[in-house]
Amino acid sequence: MLWFKFSILILTLNSQLLYANKFSSQQCLESKFSTEINNEGRFFGLLKNKLTISKDFCLIEVTFKEVLETKWKIDICRQPIHMKITENGSQEVFKRLKECTNDWSSDFCVKWKELSEKMQDYGLIFAKGERENIETSHGQVYCSFLLLKNYLDAGKLFSKFDSSVEIFDHLKSDKNCELKPNKIKAEDKPIPAQTDTQEIEIIKKDEVESF
Repeated sequence: MLWFKFSILILTLNSQLLYANKFSSQQCLESKFSTEINNEGRFFGLLKNKLTISKDFCLIEVTFKEVLETKWKIDICRQPIHMKITENGSQEVFKRLKECTNDWSSDFCVKWKELSEKMQDYGLIFAKGERENIETSHGQVYCSFLLLKNYLDAGKLFSKFDSSVEIFDHLKSDKNCELKPNKIKAEDKPIPAQTDTQEIEIIKKDEVESF
């Protein structure tokens, strides 16, 4: 019994410690860091890949290298919303013209999708440490991903002078996470139970006694 109580106390303290280390939206925006995640790639791990993320307040640089290297440079405090991408030694600028929620055909949306997938598949999955702790590699990737999702996906512009920053709201209202109700076909609808409409003759007490 004593060991059980002690285990509960340890779990409670660990939970409180993790919550205390959870970074806020403001801390994420103001942070400066650089993190690198190396992974074994294709061909039995012979072809390795490397994801590097560098952040200096508003400026975020994401570099992915397998055979060739691609670099995304995004200033989340700058209008118009855009990203600079360097591939094969040349740089191109992709400007956000509309939301990518329902239509991913534009060049901007295609490039944002590529960046998002790289950060998830090679960063969030493999980075070490707790996601909520910005001192860990996992926390730094997660912080960068949230900022870029708000800026590139939701079209939210950040500022160094804004003290009411919120980066978690976009996740709560993410339409991709909503469960759509199944449509019921006409033949699948339940048939209502039929009620008996026959009239019931009520026999009075005096009539019963007359039998």
